Amino acid sequence: MLELIYVDTVRYDAGKPRSSFMLIDMDKIKTKKVAVFGNGMEAYFANMYLKKQGIYVEKFINNDIEMTDKLFCGIKTVRLDRIEKEDYYIIVALTQQRYNNEVIWQLKLHGYKEWGLSFTEIYHAFCGDSFQIQLHKIVLEEINKILCGEKNIDEVIKPVVNVGPAGDLLGDIPELCWTTTWSNCLLEWFYERYKIETGLEVLEIGPGKGVFSAVMHRINPNINIEWLIFDMDKSLEKPIDGIGAYPANLFSAYYGMIENPEYHINKKFDLIIMTEVMEHFVNNPIPTIKKIANMLKEDGRLYLSTPNWGHLSIYDDYKEIPDYTTRETYKENYVGHTFQYYENELKDILEQCGLVIEKYSLSDSRNHNLIARRRME
Repeated sequence: MLELIYVDTVRYDAGKPRSSFMLIDMDKIKTKKVAVFGNGMEAYFANMYLKKQGIYVEKFINNDIEMTDKLFCGIKTVRLDRIEKEDYYIIVALTQQRYNNEVIWQLKLHGYKEWGLSFTEIYHAFCGDSFQIQLHKIVLEEINKILCGEKNIDEVIKPVVNVGPAGDLLGDIPELCWTTTWSNCLLEWFYERYKIETGLEVLEIGPGKGVFSAVMHRINPNINIEWLIFDMDKSLEKPIDGIGAYPANLFSAYYGMIENPEYHINKKFDLIIMTEVMEHFVNNPIPTIKKIANMLKEDGRLYLSTPNWGHLSIYDDYKEIPDYTTRETYKENYVGHTFQYYENELKDILEQCGLVIEKYSLSDSRNHNLIARRRME
């Protein structure tokens, strides 16, 4: 079965951890000879990981004729035409995705069907004490369910055309991995606090690919999780049963724009999760955060993450951001990230909305991670 395997955290880019991964089918590998395409760091880590699993690389592959017969990790390097199609499982392990893309096209167009991928990506590995190790296992398993399921490599990795702005060879993988660095503190705080509680009502606003909710559900299946899915055209104030691929099929969902003053969910929640959403608000955040605060139960908590990456050039101050007027104006003004907040600005906004910051930290990718509760009068 195809699986995304974490190998190790190998370096840091601007403070962000970059980890080595393999996307491979271990069951197939065990029935084949193994060759690794590449002679760089990714190939080295692939070889070391497989060796620890008792699997030995037979050949390294390189298109450069000057590399023919040279040794890498003590193993001979050959050209692709020396690799029998039916005998080998090939792991593509180049230093850049554009090179991986070209090699995957080479394999496909020459009839090589059994292949996997070794690469590095920004990712937070929860490592340390036993609870972090268990959390890391849960996060990786849930990412695998979302990414792989019962798919084969051709359904997950689709090579793109090699000219112009052609998209990303890795598809959903970067977002699934980056998610861990945006909100790693929130995941740890949730695991520490809520793994044994029952009967909690939880709302996630803007769930994205669903990693946070999937991990929450694995940590504690005895809580009720609902989603509010951003939709500019559809407006449903009562949830419908989850539809779509995993993990959406686990949860009920509302549809609409939380920023629209006319949109309301008439329910109180123990927890509201909002990761990487606030920076997308088109309108002044205070009316929306007040609405969210009023959706919390008396002892409820808001789990919030949003980038701490400096202001964009659109507005100098969040107070300049206009209030909501019409849906049409909202659509016209939607730009992606509208405003990125400093810590003091978040504190000011939350205080104006009747919330107090209970916990605060910066995540791996320097995103604000915080827990806020309703201020006691």
